[in-house]
Amino acid sequence: MEYWYLWVIFALLCVATAFVLHKASHALHLHNDEKEKAFREIERYKALKAEFRDANAEKARETDPETLLTAMYAILEARLERADDPDACFVSMTAAQQYAYTMHYFLEDVDESLSHFFHYNGEPMRAVPAQALEAIGEPTLAAVVRDMYAMFDESREDVSLDTQAEADYDRRFLESYDRARVLEHCKQFITENLTDILSA
Repeated sequence: MEYWYLWVIFALLCVATAFVLHKASHALHLHNDEKEKAFREIERYKALKAEFRDANAEKARETDPETLLTAMYAILEARLERADDPDACFVSMTAAQQYAYTMHYFLEDVDESLSHFFHYNGEPMRAVPAQALEAIGEPTLAAVVRDMYAMFDESREDVSLDTQAEADYDRRFLESYDRARVLEHCKQFITENLTDILSA
């Protein structure tokens, strides 16, 4: 047993190798889960596009608000993906199309916080939520969003990013925000403007 310490080192290496392999296996499993989730989402969007591209107001009224909003997003997203310049394509969309598209992202992001949307989205979409909320009948939320947007508006030199003010806007937004209510207002807006939103 003159070289007993070599066996100790060997044992430690075996344990370390097993640990690394376990972590790698776990990471691969998570990666595969994410790929499957992304694939299912793509298939869902494709199905919604096919189902709603020729939808009428009756179809919209029969659909739950979240599905309807996602369907409009899927249809408009496909148009942006085909464009050589997605930003220019977005700007060329009608107001109703911009509102329907942006509200999909907005409602996903504000589940984190209002500021989350502004930190992770740029122009031209960043300016749209306040207008969209006003249009669908949410003036209180629109006012808070408009105030926060001013802090992120790079064209304004009189307003700057303020951590305390940002937290205050997040709080004010949360106090008035009801996801189900906003989705219902989105549904009503989409139903009333469906022809416009689905127009080429």
